[in-house]
Amino acid sequence: MKIKALTMWYNEEFLAPYFLKHYSYLDEIHIIMDADTSDNSIDVAYAHPNVTVEQFRFPDGMDDIIKCQKLNQVMQGMLPTCDWLYVLDADEFIWPHGCENPRDFLARQTGANVVIARMWQVYRNAVDSDLSLMIEPVPFNRRYGDPNRETGSNSMYNKPIIIKGGTECTLDLGNHRLFGQGLTVGQEYYDGVHWANADPEFAIERRVKNRRDRQSKVNLQYQLTVQHHNITEESVRAELDSHLHDPKLF
Repeated sequence: MKIKALTMWYNEEFLAPYFLKHYSYLDEIHIIMDADTSDNSIDVAYAHPNVTVEQFRFPDGMDDIIKCQKLNQVMQGMLPTCDWLYVLDADEFIWPHGCENPRDFLARQTGANVVIARMWQVYRNAVDSDLSLMIEPVPFNRRYGDPNRETGSNSMYNKPIIIKGGTECTLDLGNHRLFGQGLTVGQEYYDGVHWANADPEFAIERRVKNRRDRQSKVNLQYQLTVQHHNITEESVRAELDSHLHDPKLF
């Protein structure tokens, strides 16, 4: 069975080693690298044998409409070449519910061509240590967070991002919805964690400098990824501080 992944990165040097270690079992990870990336993301990516990199430049900063179009274009070329495809952000770490081997899990999904990944929002807990590549599996670095996966903005992280090869479909903005004829969603699902807020220092750098400060005129005009538009270092720290005593999730 051939399993691949598709992702788009901008300045993901901090998260890249964790992402690439977690998904080291994949046959190919295709990274669309924002050509304005200014850190060492591309060098980290090229150090992994299962990674391919395609550079892409936005004309006016982060434009979610153009991003969606590019992801769908590349996805259409990848789906015929694999049995299953993950479409992921760099801060998304997913695994089959029950920690089953992914190939065994996906081989059993004979009646489905889409599998949902249900991700928790995780944070650094008061008892947590620094993130470390020595902790295995990678998601065990951050096991505390918001238990709600069903309501409000958290429900948007129940994402149809595991797609069977050969399926004809398109992703919506943010990969939150999937469109196509004959889509069948499996009853079983992947668990996962969203690491946007996994540690204060990289969360501030990533969400303020690398997200808020790069919004295109289109994003601002149409309120796309509005969660990035008005954040500050103070608001990020306050959010993380409010989750210091969250319950253990898994």
